[in-house]
Amino acid sequence: MSTAKRCQLVVCVLLLLIIPAVSGCFGQQTYKIGFVGGLTGRYSDLGVAGRNGVTLAIEEINKAGGIHGRPVELIVRDDKNDPAVVRAVDEELIDAGVRILIGHMTSAAAVASLPVSAGGKALIVTPTATADSLRGNDDMLITIMSPLKLMAQVQAAYAVQELGLKRLVIIGDSSNPEYARNWAEVFTAYFESFGGKVVATLPFASGSGVEYESLAQTAAGYRPEGILLVAGAVDAAVMSQWLRKRQPDVPIFSSSWAMTNDFIHHGGQAVEGIVFSSTYSPDNHNPAYVRFAHKYRERFGSWPNYAAAHSYEAAQLVLTGINKAGNDQALAVKQAIIGQQQFTGLWDDYLINAAGDASRVCRLVIVTNGQFVTLDKK
Repeated sequence: MSTAKRCQLVVCVLLLLIIPAVSGCFGQQTYKIGFVGGLTGRYSDLGVAGRNGVTLAIEEINKAGGIHGRPVELIVRDDKNDPAVVRAVDEELIDAGVRILIGHMTSAAAVASLPVSAGGKALIVTPTATADSLRGNDDMLITIMSPLKLMAQVQAAYAVQELGLKRLVIIGDSSNPEYARNWAEVFTAYFESFGGKVVATLPFASGSGVEYESLAQTAAGYRPEGILLVAGAVDAAVMSQWLRKRQPDVPIFSSSWAMTNDFIHHGGQAVEGIVFSSTYSPDNHNPAYVRFAHKYRERFGSWPNYAAAHSYEAAQLVLTGINKAGNDQALAVKQAIIGQQQFTGLWDDYLINAAGDASRVCRLVIVTNGQFVTLDKK
């Protein structure tokens, strides 16, 4: 065999070896999704549950073959619920080629993320941020829960129309100002439109130095017929204990922010009977939710909370958008999601409007025997 033919043979053999390897590499190219939430600190109950919900959805899609034969890669970052860290980790993910971010679990963090996504650099799908300032804007943010305004109104109507309360005190965490101020303002306006009166709004800043006893004493001094807490799970639970010591029979309400297992764990008997307003249906028997809840418990060793459930829905929403768009680019996925409009959730269908805002049913939930139970208003 001539030298030229031997060279040609070697080249052909090398090509036969290289082409499958290269094809395999291209076949393994991934769709990238980032999850960003507070995985450490006082509000980590939301971030950890959110990460788990997204993880479960992506593991399911990859087990089923991925999207268009390509696996989905999840990249997780801790935003520490700190505005400076929020922007830094978002930029880090964008620099790494991630164009779809799920997360920012508080309204304060979501607001801090908006400048990063401006200009179409990334699409952010927030599972749990609900402040009204985040809605109705032509931006790169999509929400999963119903508007805060609706949830606060439903709760205020129940306090007045069902319980007949006339005097109420609000205690709110100023470290999440967009959310706490918004819920307090909407609740107050609706409560007072029915003849009630919010006699005081008492702010505090979450952290190790919160003077719960002093807040409870001040609240009791106004002789309220009801108290609304707008805070995270730990603060709301501890605050409830001090309030029960001062006024054991006064009805207590809480915003959806605190509706996690940490609230019941830290609050104990003191949180029995507290009423929430949320889009989450913890005792729903819809087959989709039942399957999700059991898979979540099997995978992570605990039952899901609202942050886990809505994050799972957010991931499914994003995966649907990528599938329809045929890529994971921010604007294409946003347009695909908005174009579909109606989506199947874990317990009900919901709509996403042209501004990227969700619309869905709101429910009242009460703590009964250490469990979150949908409240029967009949």
